[in-house]
Amino acid sequence: MDLNSRYHERTSMAIGFASLSLAVFMLLHSGCATVGPDYGGVEPPPLNAGFLGDNAEGSVTQISSESTSGLDDALNLALAQQEHPADWSFLNDEYLPMLIARSVRDNPSVDELTWRIQEAKSVVRIVSGQADPFADAFTTYERRKRSSNAQPFVASNGSPFHFFSLGVDSRWEIDIVGRIARETEAAKADYQATEEDLVNLRRVLAADIARAYINLRLNQELLRQNQLNLKVQRDSIEEVEDRIEAGQVTRLDLVQLQSRIGLTESDQPIYEQGIQQSYNLIALLMGTTPSECEAYLLRPTSQLSPPPISPEVPAELLRRRPDVRRSEREIAAACARIGVAKAEYYPRLSLLGTVSVDSRKVSNLLDYDSLVFAFGPGVTWNILSLGRIEAQVDIQKAQLKQAIARYRQSVLVAVSEVENALAAQGQQRRRIEILTQTVNDSGEAVELARQQYGADKASLERVVSNQRRLLRSSIELARARADSATAAVDLFQALGGGDVRLTAWQQAVCGHSEPCGGQSTEYVSSGF
Repeated sequence: MDLNSRYHERTSMAIGFASLSLAVFMLLHSGCATVGPDYGGVEPPPLNAGFLGDNAEGSVTQISSESTSGLDDALNLALAQQEHPADWSFLNDEYLPMLIARSVRDNPSVDELTWRIQEAKSVVRIVSGQADPFADAFTTYERRKRSSNAQPFVASNGSPFHFFSLGVDSRWEIDIVGRIARETEAAKADYQATEEDLVNLRRVLAADIARAYINLRLNQELLRQNQLNLKVQRDSIEEVEDRIEAGQVTRLDLVQLQSRIGLTESDQPIYEQGIQQSYNLIALLMGTTPSECEAYLLRPTSQLSPPPISPEVPAELLRRRPDVRRSEREIAAACARIGVAKAEYYPRLSLLGTVSVDSRKVSNLLDYDSLVFAFGPGVTWNILSLGRIEAQVDIQKAQLKQAIARYRQSVLVAVSEVENALAAQGQQRRRIEILTQTVNDSGEAVELARQQYGADKASLERVVSNQRRLLRSSIELARARADSATAAVDLFQALGGGDVRLTAWQQAVCGHSEPCGGQSTEYVSSGF
């Protein structure tokens, strides 16, 4: 062997040894550090101490990767537990809970989000699978002919030959700085956010069904009031005709009464239209057509009269709202993606290997002499892309700030919805008390006017005027009852939609378990 060959051999061995040493060093230190900030929670915006109740201090929402262990089992359990809606029986109606149960089961949007959750779950599996070794098996057959001019060691005739190959290519990336771990963390947070979308959709669907049902019963009540008033007015026609024949009144009274009957009757199409539109909306929310919707909805029944809701600790219930929890999960995902971006500063280590058997004949393909193998470490490093990597890190930090702003806005919106619903609930109940007394007084005034009209002490106009006030006050009372029920639905929805069983990580978000470790919210305020 000449000196030049020995030099190249030693150089190759030195490079191989250096690569192997670097690989061993990086492998030994893998898992010791994970780049990027550790998510420990986010502070909600400042809230009124009275609104927070007993939890005004230390209300930081915290969660860490420990609480997301067993993610698949926990979220599958959550999906199963969310199959039935929250308890809406407080509205004191026998039909509404069944309508809500059917809507959250059959609505196409629920089906879409269910499949989106499955998609997000598969993404988690794909991302986390990057940390596992994988291998590709291959088998090939080729009919080859090599150039006798380009490769002089081949016979001068360059005869074609058969080539058979069977083997495996393998690759295993060692997550030395936690890039894959951060990607998995972000994918899990996205998965959890998607699951919260489904919970929130069910919450909104239930409330929308309740509002449509309240409006249906309202229009049925208004139609009933209209028909009762028409019956009273039509009964008065015979009395007026008798008084005309007796010469006690003129035909003017009859014409005025008939005109009033026409005006009252003209409202019926409006109420019937409202009934049909509410019925169609309920059918749409239930994921069916009006012709297949439940016919019992068209049978008139009494209006809803729910009791007042008096939440003791609104802040705790606010943190259980799925839309707020979804915003918090977006922060967790954005935080993890900072680590993914920072991991590009560091080299990637992979263990590579190939094993195959190559032969020109099938008969000796599995012989030892046909064996071919290669294995060793591989390192890639974006050493000339530092500017691009830094810009990507800045992008992820900006997206984290945006997620924090959205979270705080979602909390403020939730607080506003609760406060508005509480105010509406109190004022509507007060309005019902006033209108109830007004209806009683108007009913008494109608009877007195009728008695005076029969005794020729009052005109028909006074009777009609009092009947008109009675109808108006009855309609306003029906609307007030519907508004009160709607306010109760709004409050129930604003407080999270009822009793929801939470998974481990949801409990951490809601403040129902001890805060997990991490860097708390330092990275939020210190700019990393």
